[in-house]
Amino acid sequence: APDMGTNEKDIQIIHNNHSHKLGAEKHSRGGAGRPLENGGVPIDDWELTAHGLFSAAKALESMDEKLNLSGTKFVVQGFGNVGAPTAIKLQELGAVLVGASDLNVALWNPNGLDPYALNKVRKEHGGLTNYPLEVSKRFSPSKLDWLLEAPCDILIPSARPDAITARNADRIQCRYILQGANTPSSKPVEYYLHHHRNILSLTDFIGNAGGVIGCAVERNLIVDDSYAEKVKQVGLRNYVENLIDKTITKNVCETYSRMQNNSDTIFRDAAWELALERLDTQEKWL
Repeated sequence: APDMGTNEKDIQIIHNNHSHKLGAEKHSRGGAGRPLENGGVPIDDWELTAHGLFSAAKALESMDEKLNLSGTKFVVQGFGNVGAPTAIKLQELGAVLVGASDLNVALWNPNGLDPYALNKVRKEHGGLTNYPLEVSKRFSPSKLDWLLEAPCDILIPSARPDAITARNADRIQCRYILQGANTPSSKPVEYYLHHHRNILSLTDFIGNAGGVIGCAVERNLIVDDSYAEKVKQVGLRNYVENLIDKTITKNVCETYSRMQNNSDTIFRDAAWELALERLDTQEKWL
């Protein structure tokens, strides 16, 4: 499926190659996340990973009485296909974006950045360096990671693995981490953050699974005609977005409840336990 440096067209090439090798157009060999016109579910165009992160944030708010997304200050590391739409969705609920970064610059403004203006320039040459509005601080490419340590309520690492490590765990100044990237931290770091810093980190394979869910739908559409007809009745995008919201909300709430029942358990442990149970029971969710 599409990830850093690839898009829907690249995945279509992979799918076509498998079709040629297998001698069949219909197969679940991969890839998934292809263009809509080819029968795919376009992960980035429909902002499905961000849709899932947003669902995770709302689910956490419903479970944690200390969190109110309206007025919450948040930072997005990696203002790209995941970070940008997540920021826009959170602002629409009244949250305030105080920090954002890409490969070129990290911007900080405690009074708020405009995610729409950032989104408009993020694909231009120079990316966020073209942001036209006021900022309090600009961090150069060699100091981008300083933004991770800026004070906020929610930190959303959406750029790369190992953004939060033992090197900076003591300087993280947030209450919640919403993992938009794949493995932006590790289990030992999350354990330390939870038990020594009182920082709750929502594990990536629960919170940012929107794109994966979209890919699962696409693969099932190819091989199951009755399922495809059911989805058609609802409308593909509506079906996928509703499924992402329902699934991630359910999983975040279930994981959070398990964690609360065991004081030594971190979010990742409870999520791992839930995942193993689902594999054992082969619960049908599509």
